[in-house]
Amino acid sequence: MLFYLVAWTFLFLVCLVIGTAVLKLTAADGYDRESDRAILAVWLGLVLLAIALLGISLVLPLSALVGLGTALLGVGCSLYFRPVRQDLFRYSRLYSQQRLSLVGILAIGIAAFSTREVAWFDTGLYHYGVIKWLAEFGTVPGMGLINSRFGFTSAWFALLAPFASGFLTARASAVANSFIFYLAIGQWLISAKASLTADARLADRFITIFLGMTLPIAFVIKIPWFMTVSTAPDFPLILLTGIIAWVILLSTRKRPLATASSGSQYLLDVRIIPLILATGAMAIKLNGIALVPIAILFYLMGGQLTWKRIAVGLGLPFLLLLPMFLYGYVVIGFPLFPATWFGLDFPWTIQVAIAQELEALPNPWVPTGEKLSWFEQIWRWLFNLLTQWLPGERLNILIPLLLGVSVIAGLQILKKFRQQHFEGRPWLLLLGATGSMLVMLKSPLLRHGLGYFAILPAYWVADQWPSLFGRGGKTLGKMFNHVSQTLPQFLSLIWLSVLAGILVIWGATQHLDYLLLPSRLPTVTLHQAQVNDVIYFYPTVSTQCWAEELPCAIGPIEDDIQLREPTQGIGGGFIYRKWVKK
Repeated sequence: MLFYLVAWTFLFLVCLVIGTAVLKLTAADGYDRESDRAILAVWLGLVLLAIALLGISLVLPLSALVGLGTALLGVGCSLYFRPVRQDLFRYSRLYSQQRLSLVGILAIGIAAFSTREVAWFDTGLYHYGVIKWLAEFGTVPGMGLINSRFGFTSAWFALLAPFASGFLTARASAVANSFIFYLAIGQWLISAKASLTADARLADRFITIFLGMTLPIAFVIKIPWFMTVSTAPDFPLILLTGIIAWVILLSTRKRPLATASSGSQYLLDVRIIPLILATGAMAIKLNGIALVPIAILFYLMGGQLTWKRIAVGLGLPFLLLLPMFLYGYVVIGFPLFPATWFGLDFPWTIQVAIAQELEALPNPWVPTGEKLSWFEQIWRWLFNLLTQWLPGERLNILIPLLLGVSVIAGLQILKKFRQQHFEGRPWLLLLGATGSMLVMLKSPLLRHGLGYFAILPAYWVADQWPSLFGRGGKTLGKMFNHVSQTLPQFLSLIWLSVLAGILVIWGATQHLDYLLLPSRLPTVTLHQAQVNDVIYFYPTVSTQCWAEELPCAIGPIEDDIQLREPTQGIGGGFIYRKWVKK
């Protein structure tokens, strides 16, 4: 538990500093609330740090020292600018003794829960395998031949890799997801209080409803596997989708947020922030690809359409996504795996049939290669829907409900389309509609598209807030303020309760390490095998390697695989044997 508190503090401070520098460089001074700027800065720093580490993994293993050096370099460069230091000083005014106490109590509660054993299936199947490869060897050519799922690129795994060495090996895998869970709950509390005031903004109400919808669903979506205590990149994608929509609403308020210095004549203006976040979301999870073109359009339409603006709007996403593309090429031969677009014929390029099989796993719509009539296709789809889709994840039943509300919300947005000021409505309509269609066509699972599905329902409730809640909202606001004023009187009692709870946990478990470190990942029994000069392992019972010795496959690998550079061992990579004969 103590580890999480220390790690979260470190991540928060590093990302806050880096993100604040980005906000200053992009002339996004108009976010006039320190709390909004601080939360946005942390998200910016988080995605940029993850992308930077993924890029570094192409040339270096992501050891703890490399991760620390990258973070400190980013902090040092950011603090070099005086405006960044001034902004950080202004953030300090947000924290009173009472607020720090509440932050501490919330952190201890979430950290205590997050020390439980990680049970997320994909963590053992391939997530932690990728993390361990990155930590010990960096991005290795052809490692997708050991486990084809290693080709699923995620900068989130690169962010976790420095926490996978030494005494933290197999223990710190949930540090990033638990951190953003903590961050999201904090943002919900701040936005909920702002939403109940007389000067509440549409963006406040939207993010309150969005997080109020998505956080509980994400928490229980795969019980007893907790997404918040896992390595799942689905969770940051869900939250980033809402954060991007929230930033768009902030950037398009009736009273422009941008200052005079951030006008349309500047290339790095307030509208580039959603573009950075959208690119980061795609680098974390390929399903975020729907966010990028919309963010590009949002940026391009925010000022005079010059060649320079077009170059920035297209070039910046390409540069930020370049580590992701290169990782895909190096690991498996396809930059957008499991999609086979833009693949190159390397000695380690995986067979197209394997990629197509993985692409079809969660999707009853993917063609099976059979020639079926239209009626037979519909019948096959309905059969798969009832026998595979709904039983696979029971909360998938929420998708039709969310899509139905999204249609109603979309119609309401279209009715108001002719108003002089849209306040981000068309962009949220595009985000929700495009993302939902992509998920339903390619990967129709609630955890893959929850962020997209929730955008339009959350916006509709936020837009109708006065008529839906009316006097109730004012009453809630008064109650919230009353609690805020009286809570400090009970902080001492709450702290005593927290300390008593810690002692109870310690006494029940008789293990002091639960107070210091999270639980270790499960262990499995491995079978050793050899193909040509590749000695590898695979589980004797399940398909999950968890944190076992590398190279670990989910089962026997193909018999025509060998080491790419025998003198370098597994760190040199793997290739198909047929290429040696050439």
